[in-house]
Amino acid sequence: MDYRTKRQFIAFSILAVILAGVGFLFFQGISEATCTDGRRNQNEEGVDCGGSCAPCELKNRKPVEVLWARAVPSRSGVVDAAAEVRNPNVRVGARRVNYEFRFFDAAGAVLATRKGQSYLYPGETAHFLEFGIPVDDTVRQIDLVIGEADWMVVDAVRPDVVAGNRAYGITDVRGFPQSEVTTIAQNRSLDAVRDLTVYVLILDAQGNLIAANARELEELRSGDSASITFRWPSVIAQSVGAMLIEARSPSLLPR
Repeated sequence: MDYRTKRQFIAFSILAVILAGVGFLFFQGISEATCTDGRRNQNEEGVDCGGSCAPCELKNRKPVEVLWARAVPSRSGVVDAAAEVRNPNVRVGARRVNYEFRFFDAAGAVLATRKGQSYLYPGETAHFLEFGIPVDDTVRQIDLVIGEADWMVVDAVRPDVVAGNRAYGITDVRGFPQSEVTTIAQNRSLDAVRDLTVYVLILDAQGNLIAANARELEELRSGDSASITFRWPSVIAQSVGAMLIEARSPSLLPR
């Protein structure tokens, strides 16, 4: 190989190495631009979120907060359960939220469990209730565990249904006295509300849960009202201090 040819060979070799290096870095950059690389690239709005990746609101979603959970006897060997939960995410909701109540005795042994399903609007504080759970002993502790949910970014707002004209009393049904709560639910939303469930939680003077009940309405049109009556099989033993009535419906959440 003469001197000129040797110089050309060296020059082409150097150029080939440079082009190969540039190509390697280019394609490596493309292959590494993923939604799990821990960097803000592509068209992402945040690190590994937004743009072509999952919405940042979903990636950075905060867990549902369980504010309290209680169990109350409904009859011998059977309890009802209620819990107050809060969704701290202002743009994330779910049409399906799985949960499980767990009941424990004084020794910490599991007496019973009950799985259920509900939903949550963005920023909503709500109550999850389950009825008729059989237990073999006195419930000393109750936990609510939030499970899987179909989280989505949504701007839906909980339907504006209010419960007024609340009254507690004792009524006679075929010679048997029973506790009774009456209320009138009014739909102040602009749209009809379907699959409406109205809950009542009865508290004593100290704010402790002493009874719970629920009624369902198939539909309540905009501006309409409905009279609702809750009854218990007997008279609630404790003195009633307050009543919390909540009307909920998933109908404004996207399917």
